[in-house]
Amino acid sequence: MKTFNITFFYLFIITAAIDSTEVSFSLSQTGKAEKTQGPVIKQIQDVFFSDPNHGWAAGSEIVRTTDGGKTWSLVETGYDTNFRTIWFIDSLKGFAGADWGLFIKTTDGGDNWERIWQMTGGHCIKIQFPGGSIGYVVYSNSAVFKTTDGGVTWEQQNLPVIDYHYTGFISAHFFNELTGYIVTNVGTLLKTSDGGLKWIDHIEGRFSGGTLHDIYFSDSLHAWKFSSGSDPNHWQNSAYSTDGGRTWAGWYIDGEEVRLIRLVDELNGFAVTLSGLLYITTDSCKSWIKKNSVSINKTYLNTFDLIKIFPVDKNSMYLAGNSLYKYSVSEDRWTDLLLGITTSLDHPVEKLHFSLEQNYPNPFNPSTRIRYSVPEETGFVSLKVYDILGTEIAVLVNEEKPAGTYETTFDGTNFSTGIYLCKLQSGKYSETKKIILMK
Repeated sequence: MKTFNITFFYLFIITAAIDSTEVSFSLSQTGKAEKTQGPVIKQIQDVFFSDPNHGWAAGSEIVRTTDGGKTWSLVETGYDTNFRTIWFIDSLKGFAGADWGLFIKTTDGGDNWERIWQMTGGHCIKIQFPGGSIGYVVYSNSAVFKTTDGGVTWEQQNLPVIDYHYTGFISAHFFNELTGYIVTNVGTLLKTSDGGLKWIDHIEGRFSGGTLHDIYFSDSLHAWKFSSGSDPNHWQNSAYSTDGGRTWAGWYIDGEEVRLIRLVDELNGFAVTLSGLLYITTDSCKSWIKKNSVSINKTYLNTFDLIKIFPVDKNSMYLAGNSLYKYSVSEDRWTDLLLGITTSLDHPVEKLHFSLEQNYPNPFNPSTRIRYSVPEETGFVSLKVYDILGTEIAVLVNEEKPAGTYETTFDGTNFSTGIYLCKLQSGKYSETKKIILMK
């Protein structure tokens, strides 16, 4: 293994311009509302609290709170990029990873940041310190690094040569210093039981049932996975394993597909369903209690946008997605911490707008997900993809659609690397986004 110090990778520059959409909401309600102070940032990829008061959220920017989420301030990193993952060892020392391999650290809570490296050919998708000074950094281009001294030095891990080298990593989870899992977008599951010295192809094959998006292990036996299925009306399938991920069975709560789950400890945890309902468990997932708060439904907080769930304790947790949300068990309500909207027990009334969201992931290979909203029945809705010269290459949607928010997939397997245009049109309305296929 090689030991890497402060700077050792070349800067990777991409010249293609990527459009991004800043999500906002129009919300009216009969219940009491209260405001929080904070900047509006774009899609949030990760959230982390070192204690109940000190927290950070990462996305198009990094924001910070020192009062438990009551107020948020923008952190100046000096980098104009999309941050995908963030982790703090304590209230001062932390790390953040971004697109195009950027990996930075701070020792003063985020006031100042120092670049550790910028790696070519991949995105930093996971930073995790499962115990003390031992930490891992995972990249989308199949690279894993480990530190045993709190991030002073990092060693690249040796990984088995299997077909994941031709796809990339999409998710990782370490539930202690020795044991961790990494998932590829073709469904292979890599496992280490000795702190990264040896990795094995854990299931001797691939997951079935669509493209895997997330995996979570609560211990060495119990695991959950969430993947895109073949049913266009259900972008994910949730499954549960009790044998360390070797076999899986469909997993539902009250007939609801589950979008995210995280446990606080051996007894307590939170789960959010695809329809936006919140459940809590207090008995190690043996039973789940549906909370009475309003559903975070697809017109307010589309569950397609939910990326991370972070429980602080059994009484509160955070959701990261198109904004940052906090749920209080005792008050049974959601608070939008960045947009400053709090929902109470009364039902909100949401208003949809025509919108075409930026595809995710972007850049992509070979497929990407595209979400759009239609506020009313306006006849045919078309969603098409064109090459840079304006030639139509794919028709994703071409039919009448009732009011709602929808998601579809574009498969670029048969197309070459480059910039493409995705156009949504209905009546007099049209919107176009640039999407980048990178093989």
